[in-house]
Amino acid sequence: MRGVGSSNLPVPTNSFKVPPILLNLRLPKFFDSAVKALKWRLIRRLLPVADNAAEGDAASLPKSIAPVTREKSSEGGIPVKAIRTHGRGGPKELFFEDAALPEVRPGDVLIRVQATGITPTELTWDETYQNADGTPRVPSIPGHEVSGVVERTAADVADFRPGDEVYGLADFPRDGAAAEFAAVQATNLAFKPRSISHPQAAALPLSALTAWQALFEHTHLVSSQSVLIHGGAGGVGSLAVQLARWRSARVVATASARDTAFVRSLGADDVIDYRATPFEEILRDIDVVVDTIGGETRERSWRVLRKGGVLVTLVSPIPTGVAEQHGVRGVFFIVRGDRGQLEQISTLVDEGKLKPVIAEVLPLARAREAFEHAAASRAPGKIVLQVAA
Repeated sequence: MRGVGSSNLPVPTNSFKVPPILLNLRLPKFFDSAVKALKWRLIRRLLPVADNAAEGDAASLPKSIAPVTREKSSEGGIPVKAIRTHGRGGPKELFFEDAALPEVRPGDVLIRVQATGITPTELTWDETYQNADGTPRVPSIPGHEVSGVVERTAADVADFRPGDEVYGLADFPRDGAAAEFAAVQATNLAFKPRSISHPQAAALPLSALTAWQALFEHTHLVSSQSVLIHGGAGGVGSLAVQLARWRSARVVATASARDTAFVRSLGADDVIDYRATPFEEILRDIDVVVDTIGGETRERSWRVLRKGGVLVTLVSPIPTGVAEQHGVRGVFFIVRGDRGQLEQISTLVDEGKLKPVIAEVLPLARAREAFEHAAASRAPGKIVLQVAA
């Protein structure tokens, strides 16, 4: 049975001795709990993170960091709590269990995760189950939007220090952040916006970067242009509306009737109830379309663009020649991590010009429920998993 549990597999016999001065350290009663916690933080700094961590001193250490026998002996190392998928099949394949502390590669930052945003479609992506070279990676950890605190860095990283609060986007062909710790390339991270919490910050990286790259890299939206944003209440759409408004564009969005007032509050000039009014019957000469829906919504969108306009889709590649038939440009792209863009997003957040939209926050152990809610819910915004209080 998958999940947390013990096994009779052998563990390495290497012995690591924690210095007695730390184990026997006695603090006066007037010291608060934060100072006491420092004792164990110092011990943890001395623990090896490679696969040869010993079981011998487990009895002397806090339970949360004591090495235990693994489900698979090949994993080894200090265990952390994580959500892992054991194969394609949707949320039912997600399990809350032990996993090895992530390997810190050159250029990496090891993050003590505070919160992670989820994307329901990531359970259908090939990258969720494969490494960058195409080899299988199962079980794997989802959740690539991360907000947390730097635990340590690779030797070649000088941008961050332990204790820094950061947020960013983990590479898709690697384990994600639905775990107590995650290893992320430093170039994909920026300092967390100071004015918001970790769960709020975790709702931003994938969605905000997608919106930013769609509007400003691929369509080059400028002031006075018009943009139609499909799914204006969604994770990407709600941020795209705000960014387009910040750029002083004319913003039109589609949404359900219950969300029209909300989307208008984000800065949309006009909101079309997609169930009541076919948008293609009332819109013409739009400069940019941001398609977060796909299917027949994308097909109907071609006709609202002006000649030379741009449709950018986040859903699937555009067949060759389709955009050209309409005299416009079509773009499909996959978002990437970008520190410079994250820094600009942080500035906008701290200036009050961009706000994350959260549908729900659930604890890490309820990840299966979170993915089910995300797939079925029509609530505005992003679902976030809180990893640490």
